[in-house]
Amino acid sequence: MGLASNRFEGHLPLWSNVTELHLEDNKLSGSIPENISQLISLGKLNLSHNRFSGHIPEGLASLNSLSQLDLSYNNLAGRIPARLKFKESSIYEGNPFLCGPPRFMRNHKDEFPCPGQEQSNQSKIHHALSQNKISVKCAT
Repeated sequence: MGLASNRFEGHLPLWSNVTELHLEDNKLSGSIPENISQLISLGKLNLSHNRFSGHIPEGLASLNSLSQLDLSYNNLAGRIPARLKFKESSIYEGNPFLCGPPRFMRNHKDEFPCPGQEQSNQSKIHHALSQNKISVKCAT
């Protein structure tokens, strides 16, 4: 069901027997319902570019028919469920408070460190300097 870019607002609607749900680029908010795992026929789910908050439900991992997932650019938080089979970092990006897997990309490093997780000195320095506006003048 393609309902992208319609400026829908409110909570995520769930329809039974849906095989594809494209709700990207709307203004949907609230949490992703725990009972999303009841959509056993769901093969594609795109919830990107909305205002979803809260955690990613563990039940998404039990959807055996789910072959495509995009949760990018929301306000999701917490640990990415380890049982989710989707390891591409792009489907989670734009959710600054997500942490945990995926680990299987870009030099096999965890791209989403969790609070208290040890980071390398280089990434700590990069993070500390990334929000600053530093200007440097060079002598000629």
